[in-house]
Amino acid sequence: MSYKSSFTGTSDSSTHNQPRYQKSEKVIILGQHGYLGNENQFIGCFNKIEEISRGTSKNYYHYSQELKVENLESQINISKFEQDYKYFMVRTVFSSNIGRVADQVKELHKIIDALRTITGITHFYLIGHSKGGLVNMKYSITYPGEVEKLISIGTPYNPNFWGFLQARIDDIFAVPAVIEALHLDGVLAAVHGAIYGLLNDFLCDEDLGSIVFYEQLKKGWKNLSKSSKPIVYAIGASQIGLNKNPNSGGDMIVAITSQLANGYPYINKRKPIISDNYEYITLDSFWDYLKLKCDVVEQCKDIYQALKNINDGVAVLLGFVLAFMIPNNKDNEVYDLIHTRECTNNDVVQAVIEACDFVPTTQAELNSSYNAKY
Repeated sequence: MSYKSSFTGTSDSSTHNQPRYQKSEKVIILGQHGYLGNENQFIGCFNKIEEISRGTSKNYYHYSQELKVENLESQINISKFEQDYKYFMVRTVFSSNIGRVADQVKELHKIIDALRTITGITHFYLIGHSKGGLVNMKYSITYPGEVEKLISIGTPYNPNFWGFLQARIDDIFAVPAVIEALHLDGVLAAVHGAIYGLLNDFLCDEDLGSIVFYEQLKKGWKNLSKSSKPIVYAIGASQIGLNKNPNSGGDMIVAITSQLANGYPYINKRKPIISDNYEYITLDSFWDYLKLKCDVVEQCKDIYQALKNINDGVAVLLGFVLAFMIPNNKDNEVYDLIHTRECTNNDVVQAVIEACDFVPTTQAELNSSYNAKY
């Protein structure tokens, strides 16, 4: 798809001396949010990078307008990209923040195509938080050779707790305490169907719950020709679990080994930043959070008491899903986990800067193997 720019504004580039960066040297860095993310996901990160780079040889500019597919051309101000910076950081926003990976890849392609055509800049780096990193890797497989670097923050490159929840949902609803709390079989069936439908629609097949999806992603990445593979810099930022033991892999929501793309070949750099920054969730802590955010939680006391009789980890998983279904939310905030706010962590910000300038030099960086250290 090609676009013609409607902008004819004057350039913001410096008029004294020669510009430091020719158009052929400029890079657009696109930031993709994760599951339930929004346009604010990378604001803090990009603002910090821009501030850090001021007065240095590393020049970053945060393009303040987030880009969406709808009315896309009108969102791209060409004069901003004519400024004398090397890196232009741009936030993308998908039509659905719980959408399919394949659909988000198509939207990202339209955005990249428009930016390339309107600005004339041909170098692109993709940075993704959580699920956004999966979208970026899938993009590089679907459109080989179009991007030069992938940077991921806290991305679950391997199967995770959503698939576990889907596999256990029938067992959960067979628990007598849950049946008793919901009182009527008809109500139980309706809730069961709604939750299972939610998982089926948004958290499997091509998102976070399907083993098949991860197998296909890994196979596609392996089969991509080496000349078409972008540089990959995987940042492991935090671990979230469902109990106090950070070594109990079966309860991990986002494990550090998964964030560092364990099992994937040709990952040029794996960088654990705050891998010891571990937090766990209990049903009580999650319920306290819901009471602050929702108007109707008190109506669910019976369900809460029933969940207390189930394995705490499974109960929290179910609690996450129930939270999506409770009406009259006071705001659109998600549970305030380390994972949801790690992009603004100062160490993560520094790692992103390092990743943007990173060039593989050692043999290990050039030929990363399946048997990753992490």
